[in-house]
Amino acid sequence: IIAILSADHYIKDKNKFNETLKEAEKIAQENYIVTLGIIPDSPKISYGYIKKSNNSIYNGYKVKTFVEKPDEVTAKKYLNDGNYLWNAGIFIFKIKIFLDELKKHSNDIYNVLEEIKNKKEKNKKITITDYEKFKNISVDYALMEKSNLLVVIPSNFGWSDIGGFKSLYEILNKDKNNNVIKINNNNFININSKNIMVLGHNKKIVAIDLENISIIDTPDALLITNNNSTEKIKKVVEYLKKNNSKEI
Repeated sequence: IIAILSADHYIKDKNKFNETLKEAEKIAQENYIVTLGIIPDSPKISYGYIKKSNNSIYNGYKVKTFVEKPDEVTAKKYLNDGNYLWNAGIFIFKIKIFLDELKKHSNDIYNVLEEIKNKKEKNKKITITDYEKFKNISVDYALMEKSNLLVVIPSNFGWSDIGGFKSLYEILNKDKNNNVIKINNNNFININSKNIMVLGHNKKIVAIDLENISIIDTPDALLITNNNSTEKIKKVVEYLKKNNSKEI
Protein backbone atom coordinates (compact mmCIF):
# COMPACT_ATOMS: atom_id res chain seq x y z
CA ILE A 1 0.00 0.00 0.00
CA ILE A 2 1.27 3.46 -0.93
CA ALA A 3 0.11 6.79 0.52
CA ILE A 4 0.91 10.05 -1.26
CA LEU A 5 0.49 13.58 0.05
CA SER A 6 1.98 16.98 -0.70
CA ALA A 7 4.90 18.34 1.28
CA ASP A 8 3.00 21.44 2.41
CA HIS A 9 0.35 19.67 4.49
CA TYR A 10 -0.11 20.67 8.12
CA ILE A 11 -1.64 18.00 10.35
CA LYS A 12 -2.49 18.93 13.93
CA ASP A 13 -3.61 15.58 15.39
CA LYS A 14 -1.01 13.02 14.23
CA ASN A 15 -2.62 10.14 16.16
CA LYS A 16 -6.03 10.69 14.57
CA PHE A 17 -4.35 11.01 11.17
CA ASN A 18 -2.60 7.65 11.63
CA GLU A 19 -5.87 6.04 12.73
CA THR A 20 -7.53 7.36 9.57
CA LEU A 21 -4.68 5.94 7.46
CA LYS A 22 -5.31 2.51 8.99
CA GLU A 23 -8.97 2.76 7.97
CA ALA A 24 -7.86 3.82 4.50
CA GLU A 25 -5.49 0.86 4.25
CA LYS A 26 -8.35 -1.52 5.03
CA ILE A 27 -10.40 -0.08 2.16
CA ALA A 28 -7.40 0.00 -0.20
CA GLN A 29 -6.87 -3.72 0.42
CA GLU A 30 -10.29 -4.19 -1.22
CA ASN A 31 -8.82 -2.77 -4.45
CA TYR A 32 -10.08 0.78 -4.08
CA ILE A 33 -8.19 4.06 -4.31
CA VAL A 34 -8.84 5.94 -1.09
CA THR A 35 -8.72 9.69 -0.53
CA LEU A 36 -9.14 11.62 2.70
CA GLY A 37 -11.79 14.34 2.52
CA ILE A 38 -11.58 16.98 5.23
CA ILE A 39 -14.88 17.80 6.96
CA PRO A 40 -15.25 21.55 6.27
CA ASP A 41 -15.73 24.02 9.09
CA SER A 42 -16.09 27.09 6.88
CA PRO A 43 -16.94 27.94 3.24
CA LYS A 44 -13.36 27.93 1.91
CA ILE A 45 -12.94 29.09 -1.68
CA SER A 46 -9.26 28.12 -1.83
CA TYR A 47 -9.86 24.35 -1.79
CA GLY A 48 -11.35 21.93 -4.25
CA TYR A 49 -14.20 19.79 -2.94
CA ILE A 50 -15.22 16.13 -3.11
CA LYS A 51 -18.88 15.15 -3.05
CA LYS A 52 -19.46 11.80 -1.39
CA SER A 53 -22.23 9.41 -2.38
CA ASN A 54 -24.46 7.42 -0.02
CA ASN A 55 -22.68 4.18 -0.99
CA SER A 56 -20.60 3.36 2.09
CA ILE A 57 -17.54 1.08 2.26
CA TYR A 58 -16.35 0.59 5.84
CA ASN A 59 -15.79 4.16 7.12
CA GLY A 60 -15.66 5.59 3.61
CA TYR A 61 -18.03 6.47 0.79
CA LYS A 62 -17.78 6.06 -2.96
CA VAL A 63 -16.88 9.41 -4.52
CA LYS A 64 -19.71 10.96 -6.51
CA THR A 65 -17.71 13.81 -8.05
CA PHE A 66 -14.73 16.14 -7.69
CA VAL A 67 -15.53 19.87 -7.73
CA GLU A 68 -13.26 22.78 -8.60
CA LYS A 69 -12.60 25.67 -6.22
CA PRO A 70 -15.99 27.40 -5.82
CA ASP A 71 -17.01 31.01 -5.36
CA GLU A 72 -18.16 32.07 -1.89
CA VAL A 73 -21.88 31.56 -2.54
CA THR A 74 -21.30 28.03 -3.86
CA ALA A 75 -18.92 27.20 -1.01
CA LYS A 76 -21.63 28.13 1.51
CA LYS A 77 -24.04 25.80 -0.30
CA TYR A 78 -21.49 22.99 -0.09
CA LEU A 79 -21.06 23.60 3.64
CA ASN A 80 -24.81 23.51 4.27
CA ASP A 81 -25.28 20.45 2.06
CA GLY A 82 -23.14 18.24 4.30
CA ASN A 83 -21.99 15.88 1.54
CA TYR A 84 -19.04 17.98 0.37
CA LEU A 85 -15.54 17.60 1.79
CA TRP A 86 -12.34 19.53 1.20
CA ASN A 87 -10.03 17.78 -1.24
CA ALA A 88 -6.81 17.30 0.73
CA GLY A 89 -4.98 15.59 -2.13
CA ILE A 90 -4.09 12.58 0.02
CA PHE A 91 -4.40 9.17 -1.68
CA ILE A 92 -3.89 5.61 -0.45
CA PHE A 93 -3.81 2.65 -2.85
CA LYS A 94 -2.22 -0.58 -3.97
CA ILE A 95 0.47 0.11 -6.55
CA LYS A 96 -1.05 -2.40 -8.98
CA ILE A 97 -4.50 -0.81 -8.76
CA PHE A 98 -3.05 2.65 -9.34
CA LEU A 99 -1.08 1.50 -12.39
CA ASP A 100 -4.04 -0.40 -13.82
CA GLU A 101 -6.23 2.68 -13.51
CA LEU A 102 -3.49 4.90 -14.92
CA LYS A 103 -3.18 2.64 -17.95
CA LYS A 104 -6.93 2.73 -18.41
CA HIS A 105 -7.51 6.47 -18.00
CA SER A 106 -4.18 8.16 -18.85
CA ASN A 107 -2.38 5.78 -21.13
CA ASP A 108 0.13 8.38 -22.35
CA ILE A 109 1.41 8.92 -18.80
CA TYR A 110 1.45 5.19 -18.17
CA ASN A 111 3.56 4.62 -21.31
CA VAL A 112 6.17 7.15 -20.20
CA LEU A 113 6.31 5.42 -16.84
CA GLU A 114 6.85 2.08 -18.57
CA GLU A 115 9.68 3.53 -20.65
CA ILE A 116 11.46 4.68 -17.51
CA LYS A 117 10.83 1.35 -15.82
CA ASN A 118 12.29 -0.53 -18.79
CA LYS A 119 15.40 1.66 -18.85
CA LYS A 120 15.90 1.03 -15.15
CA GLU A 121 15.54 -2.74 -15.58
CA LYS A 122 18.15 -2.64 -18.36
CA ASN A 123 20.48 -0.47 -16.25
CA LYS A 124 20.25 2.34 -18.80
CA LYS A 125 20.82 5.92 -17.73
CA ILE A 126 17.64 7.81 -16.83
CA THR A 127 17.81 11.56 -17.41
CA ILE A 128 15.64 14.62 -16.95
CA THR A 129 14.65 14.27 -20.60
CA ASP A 130 12.83 11.04 -19.74
CA TYR A 131 10.78 12.80 -17.08
CA GLU A 132 10.05 15.78 -19.29
CA LYS A 133 7.96 13.43 -21.43
CA PHE A 134 5.33 13.41 -18.70
CA LYS A 135 2.36 15.66 -19.34
CA ASN A 136 2.14 18.60 -16.91
CA ILE A 137 -1.08 17.55 -15.22
CA SER A 138 -2.20 16.89 -11.66
CA VAL A 139 -2.99 13.37 -10.47
CA ASP A 140 -6.57 14.55 -9.87
CA TYR A 141 -7.14 15.42 -13.52
CA ALA A 142 -5.09 12.57 -14.95
CA LEU A 143 -6.65 9.78 -12.94
CA MET A 144 -8.65 10.40 -9.80
CA GLU A 145 -11.54 12.27 -11.42
CA LYS A 146 -11.86 9.54 -14.05
CA SER A 147 -11.65 6.41 -11.92
CA ASN A 148 -14.70 4.58 -10.57
CA LEU A 149 -12.65 3.11 -7.71
CA LEU A 150 -12.41 6.26 -5.59
CA VAL A 151 -13.55 6.08 -1.98
CA VAL A 152 -13.41 9.08 0.36
CA ILE A 153 -13.12 8.95 4.15
CA PRO A 154 -14.59 12.01 5.92
CA SER A 155 -11.72 13.15 8.13
CA ASN A 156 -11.13 15.61 10.93
CA PHE A 157 -7.57 15.64 12.20
CA GLY A 158 -6.77 19.34 11.99
CA TRP A 159 -5.62 19.74 8.38
CA SER A 160 -4.37 22.67 6.35
CA ASP A 161 -2.48 22.67 3.05
CA ILE A 162 -0.68 25.92 4.00
CA GLY A 163 -1.46 27.14 0.51
CA GLY A 164 -1.01 30.79 1.37
CA PHE A 165 0.05 33.26 4.04
CA LYS A 166 -3.46 33.25 5.54
CA SER A 167 -3.24 29.49 6.12
CA LEU A 168 0.18 29.99 7.69
CA TYR A 169 -1.22 32.70 9.96
CA GLU A 170 -4.02 30.40 11.11
CA ILE A 171 -1.70 27.63 12.35
CA LEU A 172 1.08 29.70 13.98
CA ASN A 173 1.12 30.77 17.63
CA LYS A 174 -0.20 34.26 18.29
CA ASP A 175 0.47 36.92 20.93
CA LYS A 176 -2.12 38.68 23.13
CA ASN A 177 -3.14 40.90 20.19
CA ASN A 178 -3.68 37.85 17.98
CA ASN A 179 -0.55 38.73 16.00
CA VAL A 180 1.98 36.34 14.47
CA ILE A 181 5.39 38.00 14.76
CA LYS A 182 8.42 36.26 13.25
CA ILE A 183 11.08 38.96 13.50
CA ASN A 184 13.73 40.03 15.98
CA ASN A 185 11.95 41.98 18.73
CA ASN A 186 14.39 44.86 18.34
CA ASN A 187 13.35 45.24 14.70
CA PHE A 188 9.59 45.45 15.24
CA ILE A 189 7.46 48.25 16.69
CA ASN A 190 3.73 47.72 17.06
CA ILE A 191 1.30 50.52 17.86
CA ASN A 192 -2.28 49.32 18.23
CA SER A 193 -2.12 46.67 15.48
CA LYS A 194 -3.94 43.34 15.80
CA ASN A 195 -4.66 40.23 13.76
CA ILE A 196 -1.52 40.80 11.70
CA MET A 197 1.39 38.62 10.62
CA VAL A 198 4.91 39.96 10.25
CA LEU A 199 7.67 37.81 8.77
CA GLY A 200 10.76 39.98 8.91
CA HIS A 201 14.35 39.91 7.76
CA ASN A 202 16.89 42.59 8.69
CA LYS A 203 15.13 45.94 8.39
CA LYS A 204 13.07 47.52 11.16
CA ILE A 205 9.31 47.20 10.62
CA VAL A 206 6.71 49.49 12.21
CA ALA A 207 2.99 48.63 12.24
CA ILE A 208 0.53 51.38 13.25
CA ASP A 209 -3.23 50.80 13.61
CA LEU A 210 -3.19 47.82 11.22
CA GLU A 211 -5.61 44.91 11.23
CA ASN A 212 -5.87 41.70 9.21
CA ILE A 213 -2.63 42.48 7.34
CA SER A 214 0.42 40.39 6.45
CA ILE A 215 3.84 41.99 6.02
CA ILE A 216 6.39 39.67 4.42
CA ASP A 217 9.89 41.11 4.17
CA THR A 218 12.59 39.22 2.26
CA PRO A 219 16.02 40.37 0.95
CA ASP A 220 14.73 41.09 -2.56
CA ALA A 221 11.04 41.89 -2.15
CA LEU A 222 8.40 43.21 0.25
CA LEU A 223 4.80 41.97 0.31
CA ILE A 224 2.03 43.83 2.14
CA THR A 225 -1.41 42.29 1.77
CA ASN A 226 -4.81 41.96 3.35
CA ASN A 227 -4.98 38.47 4.84
CA ASN A 228 -8.14 37.73 2.84
CA SER A 229 -6.30 38.46 -0.41
CA THR A 230 -3.09 36.45 0.02
CA GLU A 231 -4.08 33.95 -2.69
CA LYS A 232 -3.82 36.75 -5.27
CA ILE A 233 -0.05 36.39 -5.00
CA LYS A 234 -0.50 33.91 -7.85
CA LYS A 235 -1.26 36.92 -10.06
CA VAL A 236 2.00 38.50 -8.89
CA VAL A 237 3.91 35.36 -9.85
CA GLU A 238 2.27 35.42 -13.30
CA TYR A 239 3.26 39.08 -13.67
CA LEU A 240 6.87 38.38 -12.68
CA LYS A 241 7.07 35.49 -15.14
CA LYS A 242 5.58 37.54 -17.94
CA ASN A 243 8.14 40.31 -17.36
CA ASN A 244 11.09 37.95 -16.82
CA SER A 245 11.76 39.50 -13.43
CA LYS A 246 14.81 38.24 -11.62
CA GLU A 247 12.79 37.88 -8.40
CA ILE A 248 10.88 34.93 -9.85
